[in-house]
Amino acid sequence: GHTSGVVVTVPEKTVNVTTGGNATLLCTYTSSGPLGNFFIQWSFYSAKESQLHTIYYYSGGQSYSYGAFKNRITASTSPGNASITISNMQPSDTGSYTCEVFSPQGDAGQSQKSVIVNVLVKPSKPFCKVEGTPEKGHLIYLLCNCEEGLPRPTYHWYKVDENTLKPVTEQLNPNSGILYIGNLTTFETGYYRCIASNLLGNSTCELDLTAK
Repeated sequence: GHTSGVVVTVPEKTVNVTTGGNATLLCTYTSSGPLGNFFIQWSFYSAKESQLHTIYYYSGGQSYSYGAFKNRITASTSPGNASITISNMQPSDTGSYTCEVFSPQGDAGQSQKSVIVNVLVKPSKPFCKVEGTPEKGHLIYLLCNCEEGLPRPTYHWYKVDENTLKPVTEQLNPNSGILYIGNLTTFETGYYRCIASNLLGNSTCELDLTAK
């Protein structure tokens, strides 16, 4: 018998969009047979939840969108084009989107391709805390961490000295935000500020390490 194979093409493997923006996910398909009546489905694998959701499908001239994506998807319905545009993108929409096209004959004519979507966001207000006892002779760690931020923020600690910020870099891992202070001397007590930054901006938190 004649099989009408379908081939899906995704021209952009990665799409970066800022929070609140629109993401256009391009997807086209070709087939050896006529291009009518194809069944199109988009699914979303959430990076945050590690879960797969069907977010859109198109069948028999009708399109449906689901869940958090309801009323946010506009789709191309011209033959051979399965592209969608999603409005008001949020950090939770970061993940992998798969375009799947099925031939109406149902003869194993199915093809799919994925697009990685990153919703870029400036670092959220970091959470700062001290591990250990801020007293002389004790070892302490300063921790700084943001819930949100893509690209992943880098962290820098500063000692607030009157109106100047002095970088504290001796024992800092800029990727984890953990600053290790060996022994608190009187000079080292005072206020410390963490600045979390990425290409979209920065956010800060402060700790009071006034020795008791």
